[in-house]
Amino acid sequence: MYKFYNNKIKAEMASILPGEFYASSKSEIIYTILGSCISVALFDSKLKIGGMNHFMLPGSEKNNGIFYKNQSGRYGINAMELLINSMLKLGAMKSRFTAKVFGGSNVLQAKDKEVSNIAKKNIEFALKFLKLEKIPVLSFDTGGIKTRRIIFYTGTGKIYQQKLNKENNIDFINMQIGDFNKTQNNNSTPFK
Repeated sequence: MYKFYNNKIKAEMASILPGEFYASSKSEIIYTILGSCISVALFDSKLKIGGMNHFMLPGSEKNNGIFYKNQSGRYGINAMELLINSMLKLGAMKSRFTAKVFGGSNVLQAKDKEVSNIAKKNIEFALKFLKLEKIPVLSFDTGGIKTRRIIFYTGTGKIYQQKLNKENNIDFINMQIGDFNKTQNNNSTPFK
């Protein structure tokens, strides 16, 4: 996680990479870039506590469907638990959580079934997990073939999404920690 203060918008920002998560009880911005990965943003509207994760795979399953005990946030099962627990430590109540889900694109437009199914499995996992945990999903935008730039305001629960064109898919890392102000244009879609 890379945290910095953006002078133009006068706010703290936390950029999260695959396998990372961040939660805050302050009014901050969490920022990430998604391809086949998923980000789930959780929000407690009463206490204004928000958090978001960024996971790559649903999890490693044994033959009997039990997940391996791997603490890496790269796996959805762990990423969700890490995010929920960090929000609970800040004072949030799980019964007040709402969720917004983004990502799961087939950005490589893979023809190989194993590769193209990763995005689909990520989407299925996120939605199933939230349903099992009884966390309502207020909005989601998943699938497709475009990369997404996600900006989450922890103090309000609002999310902005920008779908990027193929030429923007070249360097995810530079976009992750790059100029946030590029997202402040007409291509950003608010999700309230």
